[in-house]
Amino acid sequence: MTQLTTAPGNLPILPVTPHGDMKTFVDIASASSFLPRLQLFTSNSTACKSGKFPINHYGLVRGKDQIEDLGTEIYCLPMSYRYKAMNTTSDPIITVFDPHSELFIDLKAKADIPDSGCVYGVEFLVWLADRETFATLYLASKSARQEAQNVLALLNKPMKLGSKFIEKKKFSWQAPVAFSSPLEITPPPINEALEAGQRFLSEKPSEVQMAPTDDARVR
Repeated sequence: MTQLTTAPGNLPILPVTPHGDMKTFVDIASASSFLPRLQLFTSNSTACKSGKFPINHYGLVRGKDQIEDLGTEIYCLPMSYRYKAMNTTSDPIITVFDPHSELFIDLKAKADIPDSGCVYGVEFLVWLADRETFATLYLASKSARQEAQNVLALLNKPMKLGSKFIEKKKFSWQAPVAFSSPLEITPPPINEALEAGQRFLSEKPSEVQMAPTDDARVR
């Protein structure tokens, strides 16, 4: 018979399953079968406006109300990329990956129209070694798209993500910025990397139901 100890309040501490670790728990308990999203939350983000998340911190989004605070700087390994355009105001959300398709071109043309809900850009698959998880990084605003080339140059190399302050005549905001990382990043197991890469690139258009990407604006 298993010996039980007691916790505060005289509650017993029961044994837990020996099968798997916390990564196994997160994988099985996740509400979504899709990859979590890595996002820089700025002052325009709904979560920041409501006081639920700190401004200019990166968050790992697993669901609409499931955001893990990763801090102002993170280290990751970009491993793959795809093109992506979305209409975030449609129900269901429209998602397309072929940059030569008529729908992608149409969404791209509408992206600069204020409040159109349309965005486009490059989405990267990144490995977060300290969280032992893959995530997507969608660079879909004007300033974020300009940083995509720097992320591409660091493909399969350690990368540091931070933010930079941009100021124009009428507006100012924070945008993601990528640097070569001085720290080594432990790569994922090969089988997990191949599985995540296939999952990332085989996703079908308009199949994803995402939490609102309220930072993907035209600036």
